Amino acid sequence: MPAAPQNPQETAAAVSGQSTIDEIANIDIRTDLRIFTVMAAVTAAGFDENSGRQGKLAGLLRQDLADLDPGLRERLRAAFNERPFLTEQDQHTAYTSLALLLTGPPDFQLQTDAPEIPLDVQKILGFEELLPEFYEKAHIAVLWERYRPEYERELEAYRPVILDVIHKTIEYFHIPPRIALDRSIVVMSDLLGLQNVVHARNLERTYYIVLGPADQPQNNFDQIQHEYLHFLIDPLIEKSGGQLLKERSLMQLAEQQPNLRRDFRGRFLLTVDESLIEAVMHRLHPVPAGDEQAETVKQFRRGLIFFPFFMRELVEFEAAGREPFPAYLAGTMVSIPEDQIEEDATHVLEWELQSAARKKAEQAAAEEAENQERQRQEVQRLLAEAGQLIADKSWPEATIRLERLLQIQPENGSALFYLGQIAAQQQKPDLAASYYSRAEASDTAEPWVKAWCAVRLGRYLAYQRKFDEARRKFEGVLALGDDFKGARRAAQESLTHLPPAEQHQ
Repeated sequence: MPAAPQNPQETAAAVSGQSTIDEIANIDIRTDLRIFTVMAAVTAAGFDENSGRQGKLAGLLRQDLADLDPGLRERLRAAFNERPFLTEQDQHTAYTSLALLLTGPPDFQLQTDAPEIPLDVQKILGFEELLPEFYEKAHIAVLWERYRPEYERELEAYRPVILDVIHKTIEYFHIPPRIALDRSIVVMSDLLGLQNVVHARNLERTYYIVLGPADQPQNNFDQIQHEYLHFLIDPLIEKSGGQLLKERSLMQLAEQQPNLRRDFRGRFLLTVDESLIEAVMHRLHPVPAGDEQAETVKQFRRGLIFFPFFMRELVEFEAAGREPFPAYLAGTMVSIPEDQIEEDATHVLEWELQSAARKKAEQAAAEEAENQERQRQEVQRLLAEAGQLIADKSWPEATIRLERLLQIQPENGSALFYLGQIAAQQQKPDLAASYYSRAEASDTAEPWVKAWCAVRLGRYLAYQRKFDEARRKFEGVLALGDDFKGARRAAQESLTHLPPAEQHQ
């Protein structure tokens, strides 16, 4: 379990209240007109028009923009649609990031001191040229005053979640509540974005977290904590960068993994960073017992090859008790043993093969169970049909169904019994006795079937004057105790028709 902080009372007090949050974690929680304007423009252009993943404000805004100049709307649509993305979320991320790189109204130009423009934003450059006209003709300044209170209420709803993230993270790290970093977090809301999506973008030393509409903000706790961990861990990785880069030959192993994100390729420190963050997240939010190996395989195949190494290190960190995480991490980063990472790769492959074998066995078992269920249903259907045909004295049709049933279950007791009944009705006593004998010996025959088979066989034996054998059959039925649908009474009556034992000895 994660160790307790050195002073829980001080920590809890330190993370209570708005001003304290801003002071402790360099967090700025605010609304942003640039995001509202860009997302209003892409909403007018048709973003998420059919899937309905935007929040309720998107529908209201579409009504407010119903009278937008048709020519402008068409140009927005054309600019928006000529830049396709694989998913709506990728598209949302790109336009949100574009907003963060712009100046405010009315110009909406790329900031002259903007950092390197991300690749996904480069893909949509030029869309911002329509924003000044859109801002004016859509009366965005007026609409913003109408919608802004909703944005502020959304941020207030998130404030307890952010407090909880800070409290639990610094508690785990054993770090003092007052931290001084050369970077900051800006938290903003985007009620025109996708439901329950937390968009994050790091631009130089500023970490932007843009929160989409959510019915339950607490459900986005993990996403927010992941970004807060970047805020805390990124500078520690950068500080150890020179030492870590000695191990960068391991990046070849990371790039061999099938699910490595494209933007991680060639970025060794980012791979180390993300491996550590995912390990911390999994120590704070453990997977269910028994799923640890599967989770390790998943993270390793994502290219986070240092995930198992950091998981082991974090267990030791927790056991240490009081050492602040930055100090502990500095000792860990002296060297990442290459042989351990390669051994982890071997274990991951073994677990993957074992998992594949288990899944194959489980699939085979499931298919067998499904096949058996289909057979059971077919057997029940054929029995029911044969029973009705026997009642209607349609012996040939009943026989066809029972023989088909025996192809599925060759020693089905009920089918054999029914065939015996049909043979008896057709005056074929030897054939009937053969069926009755097989039915009596069947493992699937119900007790009443076995009992009646014994009665029928006893009568057959008596007809052949094998009275001792017949008597044993009838007495065997009586010994069973139950009446078995009249079989006991029939056996008792049949005994009375046998000659006394001394007469046939």
